[in-house]
Amino acid sequence: AKNTNLVGDEETGWSLNDSVFMMVQAGANKNTGNSQHRIEGTVVKNDNGELAVTWETIHLELDEDGNQIPVTLMGNGVWANYPGASLTAHAFDRSIPGLGKWLVVIACWLFAISTMISWSYYGEQGMIYIFGKEGAVSTFAVTFYRMAYTILIAVSTIGFITTDAELDMWTTLGLGAMLVANIPIMWIYGPKAMRAYHTYIGKLKRGEFNS
Repeated sequence: AKNTNLVGDEETGWSLNDSVFMMVQAGANKNTGNSQHRIEGTVVKNDNGELAVTWETIHLELDEDGNQIPVTLMGNGVWANYPGASLTAHAFDRSIPGLGKWLVVIACWLFAISTMISWSYYGEQGMIYIFGKEGAVSTFAVTFYRMAYTILIAVSTIGFITTDAELDMWTTLGLGAMLVANIPIMWIYGPKAMRAYHTYIGKLKRGEFNS
């Protein structure tokens, strides 16, 4: 079961569905190597219409005697959780109110648009390389890729990533997928690339490109 604590809307300024967290001192944390634990929560409304925080459940190890290690709250209590670019925008806004809202949003928007365009092109060229430039199979493959790419762009805007832990999980998954695909390619084509490199350097030193 998850814990639910009441929060005062007028006192804290929390809004419905806000992501929050608190830090506690407890048993050993396998992820960090220390005894600090971060507990994520979401602001919800209870049956009485009051704002409350629903906390995730953490599993703590027992001490050597089999007893539960005491849990101690760290800091001043509940903190707002700003995942990803939201944290950068909040940092700007603390110095110059409104700067982060516009600067980070515009920068992220331009970066996202340029990334979607460039990687769409790279992926499409990969499909053409695999299935050829012409023919029904190539046309179907490219069309399928474009549709899947567009659908995934729409899915990414749903906002299902709400915490930095979820963001880290998805970025790690994406990086792992790229490594799984690229490391075997480097092993297979690395020697071929180095042979081509040495051939090019040899021709360059012999002056064959000047003739």
